[in-house]
Amino acid sequence: MKRSKRLFLLMLPLLLLAGCQVKDNQQVTTSSARSSKQVTTSQKKAAAKSSAAAKEKAATTLAEIPLAGTWTNSDGVIFTFGNDRQWTYQTGTDSGTAAKITGTYQLAGVVGADVLLKLHGLDQDIGNIGNYLWLTFTKDQKTIDLAGFGKFQLDGNATDLAMTVQIPHAFTTKPKTLAQLLVGTWMDTDENATDAITMNFDPNGSYQRYLSGTKQVEQGTYQVTLSHDSTDQIQIKLLTTSGQEQRLKFGKNGDFSQLTTTEGASTTYVKNLIPATVN
Repeated sequence: MKRSKRLFLLMLPLLLLAGCQVKDNQQVTTSSARSSKQVTTSQKKAAAKSSAAAKEKAATTLAEIPLAGTWTNSDGVIFTFGNDRQWTYQTGTDSGTAAKITGTYQLAGVVGADVLLKLHGLDQDIGNIGNYLWLTFTKDQKTIDLAGFGKFQLDGNATDLAMTVQIPHAFTTKPKTLAQLLVGTWMDTDENATDAITMNFDPNGSYQRYLSGTKQVEQGTYQVTLSHDSTDQIQIKLLTTSGQEQRLKFGKNGDFSQLTTTEGASTTYVKNLIPATVN
């Protein structure tokens, strides 16, 4: 018994020393794990920051829209945009067979890679009030997808659009308010209507309406509100340049691409094509 007690006493310092080493090892392991966790968290934050910066860099802004230049498609059609607000559309280069249309344009907004333009002269059957047209840039900004026209590749170099091309209050973020969602060209779906109406709503609160029956253009300012009893009903108040006030009531669909009159004969209007990334 004494021998056992003595052996225990002799081994006690070794046990204490081993315990201290285990504790030290645990502290080192814990500290190492904590440091590793901190490094991992820092790496994640850095990666997220880098990703956000990359997305921000990839997004087009009002100050960076490399559209001024010449764009062509596989059929030889040419779209040219200048910083003097002039645009040109050509179906080829052969002077004998090529068709050419020219006009002016304005920048109405940009949402990421999607850009909204207002072109005058594209549809001359609506009193030259203009047509809204969406286009989408590829990541390398060397190709644009023009709604209704297809894809066009950059021929040579392009420069950013001049500030003078912008419409006041042009979009800088995804449209959210009713007035912003209304911006665009709305056309009567009844092609046989004796008095079809085409309506343009601008981001600066201006509007234009073309009446095919009288071939007259009405202009002024507008305001839009939801109905008090239904989120599917909107009311648009028009104030013409001559001071006359009109109130139009419509039913709207979910993505705000269709309006139907709720007073008198039912007439449906559809909005210009909108990229899926904006919806």
